[in-house]
Amino acid sequence: MSSNSVRSFEPGTAGWLFADLLLVLSIVTLGAATVPDDVPMAELQAVPVGIVQPAPPSRSPFPGPSPRATPAPTSTPTPLRAKGIDRTPTKLRFAVTTGRLVARDARELRRVRRVLAAGTARLRGRRAALVLTFGCDPDSRIGSTMSATVNSQLRAVDADLFGDTVTRSFMDDSCSGTVRMEIYPFAR
Repeated sequence: MSSNSVRSFEPGTAGWLFADLLLVLSIVTLGAATVPDDVPMAELQAVPVGIVQPAPPSRSPFPGPSPRATPAPTSTPTPLRAKGIDRTPTKLRFAVTTGRLVARDARELRRVRRVLAAGTARLRGRRAALVLTFGCDPDSRIGSTMSATVNSQLRAVDADLFGDTVTRSFMDDSCSGTVRMEIYPFAR
């Protein structure tokens, strides 16, 4: 390659650049879109418009009347509010005996359930949407096992609160012998 060679501009690259920028803009726009809290759920769902039935056959060689749309039988839906997840989680942090928790010692599990019941008492009557649990231990396998073991006890603590909750287990290597939790309930 000689030192005099200059890279020329291809006119087609401007089109690709524009297309890529448009794609990024549309992704950002869709990601930033939110549903207002005061919009009824019925307005967010598709509404059936009806069933088109053909006209009965006629004896005329010309087409008969145009098909008429008959509305589909529907019941009056109860307007549900679009609910999301509370942005502010209920945070818990409690000490555990790491070896006993990882070994699933019955006494340690009962103690963990009591701590969870006391920490989630203010959430009675609500449902948790998401629970993030962090097992604190320098060993990532032990930290992950700690958090998974605590998550396995949630339904035993409060089946109404944690019945169908999504849980995620993580490890935190910045501490030891502690479990941290972030419980995100559904918005009221």
